[in-house]
Amino acid sequence: MSNDRSRETQRLLACAACSAVLVLPSPVTHAETGTAAPAAIEIAARLITGGGAFAANGDPQGALWARVPEAEIELKLAPPVHPSIASLQHTAAPDTALPLHVGALTDGHRLYLRLRWKDRSHDNRRAAGLFPDAAAIEVPIGADETAVMMGMPDKPVAIWRWDAATNDVEALAAGSPGTLTPAIDSGLAGTGVYRQRDDAANNEWCVVIAQDLDATGDAHPDLRVRKRFAAAFAVWQGSDRQRGGFKRVSEWVSVRLPE
Repeated sequence: MSNDRSRETQRLLACAACSAVLVLPSPVTHAETGTAAPAAIEIAARLITGGGAFAANGDPQGALWARVPEAEIELKLAPPVHPSIASLQHTAAPDTALPLHVGALTDGHRLYLRLRWKDRSHDNRRAAGLFPDAAAIEVPIGADETAVMMGMPDKPVAIWRWDAATNDVEALAAGSPGTLTPAIDSGLAGTGVYRQRDDAANNEWCVVIAQDLDATGDAHPDLRVRKRFAAAFAVWQGSDRQRGGFKRVSEWVSVRLPE
C-alpha cells in the first residue's frame, strides 16, 4: 500500500471512529437502515467470450463498453453520521443529485463494473486543501439484508474504493459506521480515465472496478454462488472538497450475473 493510500486509510478510520463515539442512538426506520429490499434498478452483467484479461476488458475506454447497456443511478448526499460531516455539508455549495451510469460485463471468471459520471474538474492530487476524486462500490459480504450505510455488525459489507490519486482500487470492510477497516481481497483491480470534452460540463470519469469471481479474502463476497446481489455506489468530487463521509451515495440496486 502506498504512503498516500496509508494516510488516506488512517484518516478514514479516524473519522469513522469518531462517528462511532459521537452519533447518538435514534429510532431506526426502514429508510434509515436502507436494508436491501428488492431494488427497482437492476444491472445485468453481459456475458462475453474470447478471453478475460484485465488489460482488454478492464479498459474504461474499450470499444466493448459502447455495446454494454448502462443503468442510470441517482446519487445524493450521504446522511451526516458525524457533526463534522454536517458542518462540511453546511458550508458546501447547494447539492444537486449526481447521475451515475453503471454497466457490467463478465467473462465467467471476472466481473467488470464500469462507473461513469460527469465531473468538470480533474482532481487527482492529495495535498493540503486538495482532495482527489474517488468512487466506491459496496456489496454485502453475506446476506443481502443489511444497512446501506456501512452494513451491520452481524451483516458486514465489502467496499471496493477507487481513488484518482493512486488510480487503483483498495478493499475495505465495515459492519456499521465507525468500523471501516482495510481488508484482503485477492481478486480486486481497477483503473480510471478522465475524459475531457470541448465543453467542460461534459467532462467525465470512466472507472472500471473488476472482481475475480473465485478470489479469496476476509471480505470477499461469494458472487459466483449468489448470482444476484445488492450493490450501492458512492462518488467523491474533489472540487467540492468531498472526503470521508462527505460524499454522494445511492440506495441499493441489484446486480445480476448470467445463469
